[in-house]
Amino acid sequence: MTYRVVKKINGSHYLYEQETYREGGKVRTRSSYIGPVDGKEYKRLKSRGEPIEAALIDRTLDTPTVEPTLEPEPEIKITVTAMSPQPKPSKQKSPPHVTPPTPKRSVKPVSKLNTTNKRQYTTKALPKLPLKIRAKVERHHISRTALEAEHRRFLAHLTAKGLDASKIGRVLIGTGKRVQAKRRRSGNYVVTVPRWKTKTTRRKKSEHRPATGGTRVDFKREYRKALAGTYLDAIKAQDPQYYAGLELNLKTAFKAQNKAITHYIRNSKFKGAHKIGLTLHFMQSKMLSNWSKAHIAAEKVGFVDHERRDTWQQDAIAMMSEIQKHGWNKAYQKYCKELAQTESLTLRTLGQYRKAGLMDKLSGKRRAKRKEFRKLNARRKALVAACDKISVLSPLYQDYKDHVDGMAPFRHEEDWKVRKKRWKKRQSLPA
Repeated sequence: MTYRVVKKINGSHYLYEQETYREGGKVRTRSSYIGPVDGKEYKRLKSRGEPIEAALIDRTLDTPTVEPTLEPEPEIKITVTAMSPQPKPSKQKSPPHVTPPTPKRSVKPVSKLNTTNKRQYTTKALPKLPLKIRAKVERHHISRTALEAEHRRFLAHLTAKGLDASKIGRVLIGTGKRVQAKRRRSGNYVVTVPRWKTKTTRRKKSEHRPATGGTRVDFKREYRKALAGTYLDAIKAQDPQYYAGLELNLKTAFKAQNKAITHYIRNSKFKGAHKIGLTLHFMQSKMLSNWSKAHIAAEKVGFVDHERRDTWQQDAIAMMSEIQKHGWNKAYQKYCKELAQTESLTLRTLGQYRKAGLMDKLSGKRRAKRKEFRKLNARRKALVAACDKISVLSPLYQDYKDHVDGMAPFRHEEDWKVRKKRWKKRQSLPA
């Protein structure tokens, strides 16, 4: 459908010919310039698609026609690759070598990083914005300045590791039903927050579930996961050989941890049907059940949180977000401390099982100790896999938020050998 419209630009009126067409379920409009319109009186149009006959009122003016004056163009020029259609010749004489003014487009403000020198960026080679905030995060007591500062520090860390910051995916922050982070096909990560302010949930006396921190705590966790995802994608695109090594080691630790947690659930004190149900639930969904969330802390089995992990990438991103939160030293020390306690309990239970006599065997205590030993040993293996993942990620994060020299990677293996050697020496001594 072709029709003509009149647009008011800089106080003057110009005639355009527009054509409306449908493309992929969307209605688009193509316009071409005809020429200036003088000697007419105009009234306001309810829409731009109203025909020209509804806007023009024929009236001859005694005053001479005044040519439209053009304002000086802005400093930043926009180069258009496609050639614009030439205007049709009109009866009225137009000034020579004067191009018709283009309608101004309203540009929404965008929060940019490193905006100290704006003139260095041109429209021809404009870098992708690494962070774009579309939501009103202030409603949830989240500071935009803190997000930009954290993103700037994160980009500086990636640049120091030899990655190209201009090729790193963007992080978009918008509104949604709940807090979550998703990766688009384009490689960008979208973190959503609720449109309105939400309250912090508190646990009741009858409930065993821990209290959640509300939207602010959940958003920070998902925001760190988005940053970790961009880090992993940048390594895959810019250093495929190193990414292949990461995939091999992290995938092996991911499978070992899942296998260990499955044995941990099997040897726990549940009823038969309940035990089978919890085991199958974890093997299928790679996520602890509601009962496990209430009674088993995530750190006890080497997890960061109780979220679902289908692939090794999701598990690695969760661990990378934990390192970004505390720093590599504190994160590794946290899981090593949990592992040391579990190893001590495992060796103590193994000693009690070996010292069990005939009466303990008849009464069932020896079988219970064996079952408890298998449970603790499975938990130990899950924590070992978690420490292995942090050690594999040490070249990427060891100096991130770390102000002092920390622990050496794979130190937990040496500690286990020393602890087991002392236990064997203690068992060989006469009672």
